[in-house]
Amino acid sequence: MPSAFLKKLAVGWGLEEPRLRVVPYAYDQIFAQQIALVTMRAARPSGFGLVTAGVLDETARAGFETVLSALSRLRLDCHLAVIGEGPARAALTERARALGLASRASFLGELPHPKKMEYLRAAKAFVEPNGRQGFPSLALHAMSEGCPVIGVDDGVVPELLRGGENGLLYKAGDAGGLAEAIVTLASTTGLSLRLIAEGVRTLEKHSWEATVASTWDVCEELGVRA
Repeated sequence: MPSAFLKKLAVGWGLEEPRLRVVPYAYDQIFAQQIALVTMRAARPSGFGLVTAGVLDETARAGFETVLSALSRLRLDCHLAVIGEGPARAALTERARALGLASRASFLGELPHPKKMEYLRAAKAFVEPNGRQGFPSLALHAMSEGCPVIGVDDGVVPELLRGGENGLLYKAGDAGGLAEAIVTLASTTGLSLRLIAEGVRTLEKHSWEATVASTWDVCEELGVRA
């Protein structure tokens, strides 16, 4: 299992807890090492670009609505790119229009992985709005591109993000809290670069070598138990 959250769900499905282990989710493409480029982007004064992404279904809808509500509260020069597709896209697009965000939020649909990485590379922050997946992989990918992460303090996300260290957290459904986190990131000198640096250190714990070693250890342990 890539997370304790998914392990707990698996136990709820009837799998035996003693037979389950958590091993790191592997992603070893670390581009944030290109610190000169990252520093230039973090210091650039022009608009504060935000990215959020995921499956736009009814399960995730509330999380995305919180992001839109937070955006509507901001007086920053910022724009939100929403990446993803699903049955709730039309309702979310209408919600953005009702909040007066027609010119500040773009719904891009589903994109190929390299194109998603381009958006993360150009953004000032990635917002992870839902914590109910097995692992917040896009948050980890954002770290690899030197993009600070603001994540919901729910489900699996706190397993990856430590608030104020390698990312910022906000409570589920708290649009005001999310807006405050965005303003904090935009206005606190040096915070973006500190989060980027700690994000790189987090990525080092998710290398293929670490995942393979952990998986073999688990296989040996479970084999002995068997």
